[in-house]
Amino acid sequence: MNETIKQGNKKAAGFRTQSESGVTLSVVFDQRRVKNNGLYPVKFCATYQGKRVYFPSVNLAKEDWSALTEKKSVRRQTLKDANNKINKEYDRIWGIISKIIEKEGFTFAALNTRMSRGTKNGLLDAFKKRENKLRDSGNIGTADWYKYAAKSIGDYSSSENLKFADITPTWLGDYEKHLRSKGKSDTTISMYMRAIRAIMKPSLGPIITESQYPFGKGKYQISEGSGGKTALTLDQISEILKIELPPGGVGIKYRDLWYFSYLCNGINMSDLLRLRYKNIENGEIWYSRQKTKNTNRKRTKIPVPILPDIAQIIDKYGNPDRKPENYIFPYLNASMTPTEEKRIIRNLTRAINQRMRRIGNKLGYGNISTYVARHSFATIQKRSGASIAYISECLGHSNPKTTDGYLAYFEQEQRAQNALNLIPKK
Repeated sequence: MNETIKQGNKKAAGFRTQSESGVTLSVVFDQRRVKNNGLYPVKFCATYQGKRVYFPSVNLAKEDWSALTEKKSVRRQTLKDANNKINKEYDRIWGIISKIIEKEGFTFAALNTRMSRGTKNGLLDAFKKRENKLRDSGNIGTADWYKYAAKSIGDYSSSENLKFADITPTWLGDYEKHLRSKGKSDTTISMYMRAIRAIMKPSLGPIITESQYPFGKGKYQISEGSGGKTALTLDQISEILKIELPPGGVGIKYRDLWYFSYLCNGINMSDLLRLRYKNIENGEIWYSRQKTKNTNRKRTKIPVPILPDIAQIIDKYGNPDRKPENYIFPYLNASMTPTEEKRIIRNLTRAINQRMRRIGNKLGYGNISTYVARHSFATIQKRSGASIAYISECLGHSNPKTTDGYLAYFEQEQRAQNALNLIPKK
């Protein structure tokens, strides 16, 4: 992957490459992934002891990059603004590097800290950097989460350059009230607040003091969303499988894929569509959650016994070419970009949820979704006597305490149902 960037760097005839005390700063053209607007990012590459760190600059088309890096290009004058912006930012970064070398000896930690203290040390700028980093790494869903959170904050804030220190417990409380006035759900509010916390946590120390950090005991505490936590019983799932649907229609297929998700430990659509035949070993499907691929914790593999119903769904809808690298369900392919993959996964998830909502309403079960499949799996396992440790392993939770919280709502639901059993039938 770095080879493409290196090739871009070799073409950068119009830009400097400077070195001092083993640190090199160069300008590179990253052609690994095209952005939605058809442009590619220009980046500053700092190299030290064989390691590289990249900082974003402008986005350019391939022909514009070629024009900038060829000294005799007639189009170069038309790109004067981009050229000036790149050179100005290069000077700024090299100045920071030189000061670090002079005062304390170079480290990437020192460079990253000083870069975050730059002239755009605003909360929304930090959101944008996080979004770009996630999008560049292919984590499109999480990137969208930060994008929507940033838009909401920008719409609410009266300041164009909201600083980290501006985010106080009072500000967060007022922002929560604003979101509720807009009809946002508890889950959405929780997601936006967790995004702010994730952006602010690394700034504790370098940018803001502990007393300025607005989250925690005695400060603002995030309420976890409780909406949409509906679990089905085995009898209800049986009725879903028996319901008559138009023969040959997509309704049957989407219902079956929902059922497959339930049987596979409530696997989400992102993980389901990424299953390959090589994930099948000795009568089981083994997979890792896509959600945890960019976390620091060890990625655990989740085993799923291939029940007869699972095998039948694979036989019915699976790719007939069962080479190890082939996807089991032929929706994705190796040539797709992360953005294209995300669009297909999102569209299929939406289509399944729409069909399952119709089934739920027809049977009187309420809104059924892929989310319900996961919660139903966990709840039915718990009520069947499975241990929390086993359910935690099946769900891919690294800590059983996470599973305890996951099932808490359903235990409350069960207690309410048990209490109703005390009332004599009239």
